[in-house]
Amino acid sequence: MATWSSLPDKALQIIFEDLKDLYMHPRNVSHVCRQWRKVANAHEYLWEDIKLMQGLTPAGVDYVQACLDRTPSSDVGVVIIGTAIPEATLVDKFMDLIEKHRQRIYDFVYKGPHGSSILARVTFPLDVLVALDIHDEPSTESGALWLQPPWVPSKDQFKQLNAICFDKARLAWNIPTGAFSTLLELRLNGYDQGILPTMSELLDLLEGCPSLRVLTMICSLPHVGTPTAIDTKGRILELPQLWSLQLGDRAENVANFLSHVKFPKRQLLRFELYYGNTPEMIATQMLLAAFNMVKHIVGPQALHPGPASMECSEVYMQSGPKGWKFWFKTSISGSRRSIEKPEVWFEVRPHPSAPFQQKFNTLEFSRVLYNIISGTTWAENPPNCVHILWRQLPGGPPAPARGAWLGVFQRLPRLDSLELAFGVTTAQLEALTPGPDGIVVCPLLDELTIYVGNNDENVFLALRECVMQRAMKGRKLHELKLRGPTSLVIPDGISRCLAAAVMHFNIILGVNAQVPTNDECHGQHGPVENDTDSEDAEEGSDDESDGPQGEEEDKHDGSQEEEEGDHESSQAEDEGDE
Repeated sequence: MATWSSLPDKALQIIFEDLKDLYMHPRNVSHVCRQWRKVANAHEYLWEDIKLMQGLTPAGVDYVQACLDRTPSSDVGVVIIGTAIPEATLVDKFMDLIEKHRQRIYDFVYKGPHGSSILARVTFPLDVLVALDIHDEPSTESGALWLQPPWVPSKDQFKQLNAICFDKARLAWNIPTGAFSTLLELRLNGYDQGILPTMSELLDLLEGCPSLRVLTMICSLPHVGTPTAIDTKGRILELPQLWSLQLGDRAENVANFLSHVKFPKRQLLRFELYYGNTPEMIATQMLLAAFNMVKHIVGPQALHPGPASMECSEVYMQSGPKGWKFWFKTSISGSRRSIEKPEVWFEVRPHPSAPFQQKFNTLEFSRVLYNIISGTTWAENPPNCVHILWRQLPGGPPAPARGAWLGVFQRLPRLDSLELAFGVTTAQLEALTPGPDGIVVCPLLDELTIYVGNNDENVFLALRECVMQRAMKGRKLHELKLRGPTSLVIPDGISRCLAAAVMHFNIILGVNAQVPTNDECHGQHGPVENDTDSEDAEEGSDDESDGPQGEEEDKHDGSQEEEEGDHESSQAEDEGDE
């Protein structure tokens, strides 16, 4: 099949005419057809989404001008993505085009070097702008062009703005009251660069967004220990419409922010907690943040005080080159039906700016995990359902030994459902096996689900010993689910022993047995609910999405969210190839 660039102009124009009813990216033909202005004039709707994937180049600016000239009656979206440093004359020409057509631009995205300087030049009103997204890529090149002052929006600059995303952009936080009154989504990503707001400036900003639904702040909170972390007005701000909160920062900064706000509608709270340079700091910060987090949901100081309990908790663990990562999710229900069941999700990870390698031993790992579990049990009872998804990445600390897992399971006396995924380890199974003293950890354990990644005889032997010893102690499992790849071969003798030692033994191999990756465990849209009381939970666990970047993606069938994600990723790859 001939490529676009190999087709002559006339043939390309004929194809363009024949496919005018199909969705086509205009950049497919913009730089290979000398008559593309004529083609664009014939099909205006094809040029409403203006995208430059190589940044601001002379040809790209001409392309933007042609698109704007050929769509006089349509609102347009402008997306600029690239790593090249634009020249000052190109920036001036580009911003003149934006200002000239400001009443038609509904979406403006810039991802490249000196995004803050581009933002500072947006001084004119944008009446129909709905979304503004600025990613400021770092650059070592300086000059008069990039010495722009921080951006300050005017009060009447936006009339329909619904979403803002600033990634390392330089902002002036003395934002006029009412500038963002229509805002529904606010995302700030600082990574300790640029100018951080004071607590008073941050609360002023949030107070000026009465309709805010989604709030994401990564490394953008005032630092505890500095005068900027204290609100001079002594406020506790209430965000009545907020349903999604994601905070990524050091635990003390997160806890300080939580002490200044209230969330009447707590449908989803998500925290990314970054720890310091020493392992000792992890437990202290983790416990402090967990305490303050749960205090805003249940307990005497919450909006709905009274007894509460944790219905289901999920613990996700990963070992990587920079150290341990933890994810913890819990649903908390109150004593009254009128109280909503919020999902609280938080993560402990190395700080993004940490250039060094974090090293921790297994005892420190278990101690931190204890604090995660016990710190969130502000309620009366510990969780009864835990999903432990453990993954050992190359270059990371060693996997926890039996003693570490034993300490974890001993703190879950009410546990009746347990899932060990990402490849169960012998240490996990040995910790669940009754010891010589006859003590059985997790005595109420009724359902056990494990994922065996390879034909490791030691894992099968440890599983058989665990199941049989529990049965001999009067703690026979009601159901055992063994998942694995299609290549998994279970020895006949072990399979018969397992079937005899439990009431129901299920083997699930292949696609349906795969567990979700870290990318699918949690994400920017937050975790999803799991139904642990039905067989649908086997497939439901594959429906969680959006997690940390950089992990492998497992393929699952029957998941609408995954299909949408695959569609978006394939579309992004197509755009990159083009």
